[in-house]
Amino acid sequence: LIIADPVSKHLFFNFLKTQPFGSISILPFFNLTLVINKGVSFGFLNSIPHPEYIISFIAICITCFLLFLFIKETSVIKKTALVLLISGAIGNTIDRFIYGGVIDFLDFHINNLHYPAFNIADSIIFIGILILLFPNFFKKMLRLKSL
Repeated sequence: LIIADPVSKHLFFNFLKTQPFGSISILPFFNLTLVINKGVSFGFLNSIPHPEYIISFIAICITCFLLFLFIKETSVIKKTALVLLISGAIGNTIDRFIYGGVIDFLDFHINNLHYPAFNIADSIIFIGILILLFPNFFKKMLRLKSL
């Protein structure tokens, strides 16, 4: 996951920067659109001076804390969630050092109403959070799969 995210961002960054307006329509509700988010989710903290340094420092601290939790954790479900959170945080932090912000490119929309663009790291962070919030659901899924 740590490799897939930066590789996908690099490929899409290089491809989309050559496209008019940095965007290409794939489906009626989905575009690949180049966005460099210097803030955090939905552009929050975009306007503070040098957000890449402040946010990177915070992300590194959170990642270290998550690594500590991962080492202590015994549950496979929770360890999986923590790996997803850690991988996504590392992927987005790498972007901040390389590009000065996070590369987002997945752009879903209905007509002119766009959900903020996101990336693979954001997706795996979201999945990790879901696993932490609903561990019993994922335990049941694993039991059903083994039948």
